[in-house]
Amino acid sequence: MFGIYPVNPDESLCASIAWSLWSEGRLATTLLQGALPGIEHSVYWTPPLYYLVLAGWMGLFGPGLLAVRSLSLILGLVLIVVLWQRHRSVGVTAWTSCALVLFDPSLQGAASMARMDMLAITLTAGSLTWLEVGRDERRYLGVGALAAAAILTHPLGAAAMAAAGLTSLLRGRRLVLLFLAGSVPLLLAWGVYIALDVDTFVAQMQLQLAVKSGRAQSPLGNLQRLAELSGPLAPVLAVAFVGGLAGLIAGWRELLPWLIGAVCLAPLALFSGELVYPAYMAPFTAVGLGYWLQLSRWARRAVLVAVLALSMALIMDRPPLAGIDPTYELYCSYLSDHIGPGNTVLFAILPDPWFGFQHRTDLQLRVAPPVVIDMPQLDAYVGAADLVLFGGYNPPGFISIIKRWDEVAHPGEHLWILEGGELHDFANVRDRVRFR
Repeated sequence: MFGIYPVNPDESLCASIAWSLWSEGRLATTLLQGALPGIEHSVYWTPPLYYLVLAGWMGLFGPGLLAVRSLSLILGLVLIVVLWQRHRSVGVTAWTSCALVLFDPSLQGAASMARMDMLAITLTAGSLTWLEVGRDERRYLGVGALAAAAILTHPLGAAAMAAAGLTSLLRGRRLVLLFLAGSVPLLLAWGVYIALDVDTFVAQMQLQLAVKSGRAQSPLGNLQRLAELSGPLAPVLAVAFVGGLAGLIAGWRELLPWLIGAVCLAPLALFSGELVYPAYMAPFTAVGLGYWLQLSRWARRAVLVAVLALSMALIMDRPPLAGIDPTYELYCSYLSDHIGPGNTVLFAILPDPWFGFQHRTDLQLRVAPPVVIDMPQLDAYVGAADLVLFGGYNPPGFISIIKRWDEVAHPGEHLWILEGGELHDFANVRDRVRFR
């Protein structure tokens, strides 16, 4: 929300799937055709709810980058409203706890990217808030539906299912049955979709699991990556994280669902190697810190001062809307001007330019696979392109492709290196390209 976030290939992939659903009526994408099995006709790579929501959103506002990122931004604002309502309903000073969410850099990133994370986070917080502040027993139907929707958006939504489901079970058999009555129909609908093409589901899920296992490093290594991402705020965020968990533990009698969810999420947020996962802990940290803030007027005043300071900084140095780089359109135009008609183009660059190439219907666009695939398959996938653009990040297996370019490329295929914002023919710069 408060910085510039380069367009990630995941954003292009999500938008492509959603736009195919809206314009063609199929949950599919051609961006990874030939790399991920069956993805050109069925997407099982991630749960489907975000694509359904994004498809409707794009149908209203179009497939542009601002349109798709604005959905995440609005969901971030909805999350703040949900936490506000939760704190106000239980008698905790509302604005202080909600304000703490604004300082979380991982949540800021999630709210500025066209991915499913903000929808999953908001649904998770919504389900636990409704569970906590509702008065009618029938709310357990809605809580179950929201928790199921969270897991149908992202696997980490399972924290909502675990927290709300276990709390319902502890409160009585009738309540857990109501919870299941709300959640099971949505889960069954997903099961029916999986049953339509079980082989493709298994193949894509195996690759997804390979992605997760490949990113996992040592616990200390992952903590170091998170600290680097947080920059100078790392010590403050570490204290807030520990303080939030301590608050959930201290107030466990009234905060039990939030404590269960935090216990499920904290190990993944800290040690999975996924830099966006800490964003899922943000509402839990805010609720835990809210427990302490209700005990201290001075702490609430300190948060007020911090929020005012942040507001002044944003007024003096206003960030671009939705974290979009003001030069992104020029960047895409520059790339487009270098690509002739009728080519198959493989993007392995950051920022990803897919949003700026939607008018190029004369091109067949592909993106680098986000997972390690068999080397012969990767060679064939890359070799099927006419142009390969590489730079800004290292997709799995692509360093090997670059090193063996003369073996992989077919006659007439070109590799361009993006360096310093400019494209260079690999044949002219291969002597000075350094591999990490």
